[in-house]
Amino acid sequence: MTCEAVMKNTGFQKVQTLEQIKIHHEKWMVNEEPHLGVWAAEFIEDKKFLGWCMLKKVNEKTLELGYMSLQQYWGKGYMSELALFLMEYAHTKINYPQVIARVNRGNIASVKILKKIQMSKLEYDEKNNLDVYESKI
Repeated sequence: MTCEAVMKNTGFQKVQTLEQIKIHHEKWMVNEEPHLGVWAAEFIEDKKFLGWCMLKKVNEKTLELGYMSLQQYWGKGYMSELALFLMEYAHTKINYPQVIARVNRGNIASVKILKKIQMSKLEYDEKNNLDVYESKI
């Protein structure tokens, strides 16, 4: 969350200070549902951090999928694999019929990931200037 190139395509849209990150982390950790939240994404072999991912409840039938990786891991397929896993988990293990993801139109790599995992464009969120993609079962 301290890299400008990474943060410009997130909901934050700018680099966060360590204090801001701590505040966000504390909010994210308050979760009534143990199968939802924000998690670190790590390599299995050495536990090296590569980014984070989330599933957040929007309503009783919908979850929001989110992810971010460190810049050195862009274009290597890690976030595609992670996003697909989380979407399938949401649909098949915890039975949410709809998963959405919000993306900045300029974030071409993230748009490609959402299309690759078979999400389709649902709408444009004018308030936040984001496209909303969905997966439904």
